[in-house]
Amino acid sequence: MTGPPFDLDHYLDRVGVDGALSADLDGLVTVQAAQLRAIPFENLDVLLGPGIDIAPAAVYEKLVTRRRGGYCFECNTLLRDALAAMGFEARTLLGRVVIDRVDGPVPARTHAVVEVRLGAATYIADCGFGAQTARTPLRLEDGAEGGDTPASRGGWRLRSDPELGWRLFRTQPDEPPRDLYAFDQSRVYQSDIAIGNHWTSTHPSTHFTQRPLAVRHTDAGRIVLNGRRLIEHIGGALEERSIDSADALLEAIRNRLGIPLDIDADQLERLWATSQVAQS
Repeated sequence: MTGPPFDLDHYLDRVGVDGALSADLDGLVTVQAAQLRAIPFENLDVLLGPGIDIAPAAVYEKLVTRRRGGYCFECNTLLRDALAAMGFEARTLLGRVVIDRVDGPVPARTHAVVEVRLGAATYIADCGFGAQTARTPLRLEDGAEGGDTPASRGGWRLRSDPELGWRLFRTQPDEPPRDLYAFDQSRVYQSDIAIGNHWTSTHPSTHFTQRPLAVRHTDAGRIVLNGRRLIEHIGGALEERSIDSADALLEAIRNRLGIPLDIDADQLERLWATSQVAQS
């Protein structure tokens, strides 16, 4: 990590954890769940500028000091550095998002996850896959399952893959498993992360450059902003409403998603214009 040392006490206060955590499985479960609840997933700086700075010090300043959210390269950089400060052996891995395009070409590695080693066991932790983020760490072994909570029906399952390494699936009652992303355990350098972040935050084909996206995980479920739609999941129930003005969009971002977005009138108009892009 470059810049000032990681302020673990400030981070734990930001994510709502009172007191120190041990570098064991209970501590890992606690900190992942706490960060998911406290720090929203969001792409607003992709649309508004100045872009996404994934230097660890910049991520800390944005997500902890300014209390903003971020997307995978930010949220999981913060999680990795917090775990390292707690005494965990943690590193970044890169994944290929295959959701809704399983039969298409193999995509590039544009998702970041965190590998955590605990003695002889290895776990995967993720705080940056939006509405489909697993709420608990998963042990890295074929067939491992987890994540089923009252707030998120069903769970997640890992399968080994002879070509891509590992695949993560979303499992829900009475539905076939949904393929989310694949990843491998090859060594990742900062330059690899930088290229993935640049593509994800700038290329016109990525959904991050097309409309506002944000997710706030709660004890009861999650709140999702997708363009001009606000969708609230509470257990198995879903409530959706349309957002009909720029002011209502900003109110939803600040009050429903918990993102203290500080923008001027011109930036708000630009954000409102991007939100009208047709959504599937």
